[in-house]
Amino acid sequence: SSTVDIVEAQSKYGFWGWNLWRQPIGFIVFLISSLAECERLPFDLPEAEEELAAWYQTEYSGIKFGLFYVASYLNLLLSSLSVTVFYLGGWNISIPLRMDQLLNLGWKFVLPISLGNLLLTTSF
Repeated sequence: SSTVDIVEAQSKYGFWGWNLWRQPIGFIVFLISSLAECERLPFDLPEAEEELAAWYQTEYSGIKFGLFYVASYLNLLLSSLSVTVFYLGGWNISIPLRMDQLLNLGWKFVLPISLGNLLLTTSF
């Protein structure tokens, strides 16, 4: 089936219809595999100092080195899109909010939690 079919199957029950709730172990395995494929923490062994001399990017500089990094970030973007489509409902927004509801959420919920977090972090 196509990605459109996968997203449509997840949109039947809103937030609770996401494949994240149907396949939590599959989500964790896919997320860890995506991080390993993108060579992100904790799977960034080729960027460790002892591995640096043996890594293929030491041979490149300038534009070629930049192209390797662009390809790495493109891989990260495509992995994020895949996780979103396969497990997080894709492009369907599960909770439609009006502008006044969104402002109330921001001012009455997100801002106090953020300020509390700031005070907690600065006190330690």
